[in-house]
Amino acid sequence: MKTRPLGILTLIVALSSILWIIFLIIWEAVTPPVNSLNEQVAAIQAHFGLFILNYANAGMITLTTVALYAGLFDFCRGDDSLWSWIALVFVPIYGLANLVVYLSQIFVVPGLIDLYQNPETVGVAAILLSLTIHTWARSAMEFVNALAYAILGIPSIILGILMYRKAHGLRIGSGLLAISGMLSVVALLGVAIRSAWLASTTLLSGAVSLVALILLGLYFLRQSALGSSDHDERRVVGEQ
Repeated sequence: MKTRPLGILTLIVALSSILWIIFLIIWEAVTPPVNSLNEQVAAIQAHFGLFILNYANAGMITLTTVALYAGLFDFCRGDDSLWSWIALVFVPIYGLANLVVYLSQIFVVPGLIDLYQNPETVGVAAILLSLTIHTWARSAMEFVNALAYAILGIPSIILGILMYRKAHGLRIGSGLLAISGMLSVVALLGVAIRSAWLASTTLLSGAVSLVALILLGLYFLRQSALGSSDHDERRVVGEQ
């Protein structure tokens, strides 16, 4: 398998994730602490362009991540077809769930905010907003987002283990990918039991995943530049 396209795709996901972090830092810097739904709505209205740009980028991360895991499946299936297919099954579920979360912020939340401004519909709009705004504590979208990443954690663990066994140069990146998957499952548990400490592991999972993607992407590009196949490297490592 040619690893250059896979390396480029991996780094695209990593760069998009870095952009997400930058948007998040900017958002935290320009918005005051939010303690009520009214303050949350006001923050979105005051920085609407940044809000939309952030979630458009998040949607792109989701799409490219689905493509990346399809590539990782193809990379691993020659070594263990069964577990590679099991990993792949969970990826579309993640993609669909996360697209619902992120695209609802772009196409649904603005309309609900308009209803929130109308005295006749403010009550219903407040309930719907509290369920729909992704960053609102204990919203339905917060849970669906945590669930999506927990589901992605399953193929992250499986493919991480398969790549760890596949080549020596993949061990650090693939090991971190598997760890990030485990942390995503812990984060979902935290959301379910309303433990802020456990739920916060989603940030740690994202950081670990970002480092893993960078290491994996550089490995794939390096292998392409060297012109050697991963099968050959694994064979050499085994002989050593």
